[in-house]
Amino acid sequence: MIRHDLPGDGPNTAWFDRLNPFEQREARRQVCFKQEYLGIDEYGPLPTHPEHYYPHILPAAADRRAALYGPMARAAIAYCDNEDIALHSQFLNLRSSQACCLNMMFPLRYDLDLAKTALKPLLPGVGKVSKIEFEWTGPDKVVTMLGEPRGGKHGPRPGR
Repeated sequence: MIRHDLPGDGPNTAWFDRLNPFEQREARRQVCFKQEYLGIDEYGPLPTHPEHYYPHILPAAADRRAALYGPMARAAIAYCDNEDIALHSQFLNLRSSQACCLNMMFPLRYDLDLAKTALKPLLPGVGKVSKIEFEWTGPDKVVTMLGEPRGGKHGPRPGR
């Protein structure tokens, strides 16, 4: 096991030193969240290099709901299961884009007027939000253009 530490927590901080100042602040915040809110001090393995353990990754045995906002975690996981959306291998990494997307956008599924308000600065032409879906790539033409496998599982491609 190779343990990658935050500065002040151990000698192996090269990974942290390579991050830009924003990423360093966020990594510290994620570790603080993991320790203080979730009560987890254990480092988690990087799925692509399972011998490397990082402070901002949840342990492999952690419940996947731990990566999500508590009040909506159960509903978000149920949605992914029901829609056959695979959670990618990095889901327990608190830097996961998939978990971040669910944390930010899943609650908006329950208040589409709020979703419109929240999305309007990003999509100025939006007139109405009628539904929010995840891991949807669109019709076959779009699937082909994006290089996604037809009939494949939503979420990660093989090897991701």
